[in-house]
Amino acid sequence: MTRFTFNSTIEKAITDDAGNMFITAVASDNLKDLQGDRMAKSALQSMVKQAKISGISDDDEVDTIELRETHKSTFGFGKVVDGELLEKEDGAVEYLVKIKLYKEYPQSSALFKSVKSGKVRKQLSVGGEIPDEPDAVSYEKEGDNLLRVLNDVKLEH
Repeated sequence: MTRFTFNSTIEKAITDDAGNMFITAVASDNLKDLQGDRMAKSALQSMVKQAKISGISDDDEVDTIELRETHKSTFGFGKVVDGELLEKEDGAVEYLVKIKLYKEYPQSSALFKSVKSGKVRKQLSVGGEIPDEPDAVSYEKEGDNLLRVLNDVKLEH
């Protein structure tokens, strides 16, 4: 399988009645990214489905999508618990993700506080694999170049 990444800004930090910390961010969209790729709506829909499965999975299950400090980190300090698609008037489709931060990790508190203060902009980067299926990737002509379109992805973080 081929690897991929997508960067975005974390937008909001909230707590629930039990004191659990959550952050939300637009984790991907259907626009061209810095790597020159674009997510198809079908890939974004797959991300939402994976986020909902991660939200009901135990923290150590294979279906859990972790929040990691880097793409190469060996463990997560939070997990994706929900996702939804937001359709914009300009035709953009965004994948909004909700992540529960694990209280026992100092990275969680530091991230939550900095996002909550609004003074520091933090970025989130999703990553995973592109399935080895013929229709998982397609290409669109963009001027003299080809734009890679990801039609399906398997999120890891």
